[in-house]
Amino acid sequence: MTLHYPDVLTFINEYSRDDEEILATISRMKELSKEENQQSAMLRVELAIVYEYNDFLMRACYNLEGDSPNLITFAYDIWVSIRFLFDPTTDLKPTVMSVIKKFSGPDVPRLERWKSTVRDKLEPVRQYYISMDTKHDKFVQLMKCAKIFHPVSSSLMDFEQYDWNRLRSILPKKLLTDELFSLLQKELPMYRALSMELDPNTMATTFFNQNSSSLPTWKYVFSMIALELPSSAPAERGFSIFQDFFRGVTTATLQDLIEISVMRRYNFRNRTVPIKFA
Repeated sequence: MTLHYPDVLTFINEYSRDDEEILATISRMKELSKEENQQSAMLRVELAIVYEYNDFLMRACYNLEGDSPNLITFAYDIWVSIRFLFDPTTDLKPTVMSVIKKFSGPDVPRLERWKSTVRDKLEPVRQYYISMDTKHDKFVQLMKCAKIFHPVSSSLMDFEQYDWNRLRSILPKKLLTDELFSLLQKELPMYRALSMELDPNTMATTFFNQNSSSLPTWKYVFSMIALELPSSAPAERGFSIFQDFFRGVTTATLQDLIEISVMRRYNFRNRTVPIKFA
């Protein structure tokens, strides 16, 4: 709508469907589009904000709702990119700047006022992000620590400055024991050597599978951290798919399958003498 606003106006003026709610919106948009007044300008600026910033946020959210075992290793970069997007010192997105420059012309003070207006519109989103960042601080810190398990990102890190104590404080001690932590440190030089000059698209799962014999501890700890996901979306997708398999009359089948599976495993583990049939 922002990029093709004249076409939108043509569509609005020709719209004729019999829908009271939509017609009310169309009527209001016609009023705003009659002339280039402040309200009309504000509408176009708000559309530009929605177009640019909503698109970025949707992509970031879709990425954070993925179920890749590698997600935790680059989730922090996605999270920080949202913070950067709404930072008051960050330049406004191109489409937004294009629209407000059109309404400002060569008047620099007016352009600055428009910039301030746009930042005011974005401020509630920024505040919401800050509240989520604070509320989920422990998981945000886990995402930050998990970057070290991304072989490409870790090759750019200063390991002397890495906060190992934070990683130990975030992960339960029964998962990251003192012995495991010691082995991680012991394998660190090998990890640094193997992570140099990798293809930029190398994923952690591929890397650790290829180097499991040289980095068994790193692979093991990564396999635990990889289970941490920034969103419940993967689990929800699993339940959604599960419901498609078992509906109504087939719910009893689930109970039967669970019982058979348990009995089969029990028999397999406890049978010491082959069963002989007469």
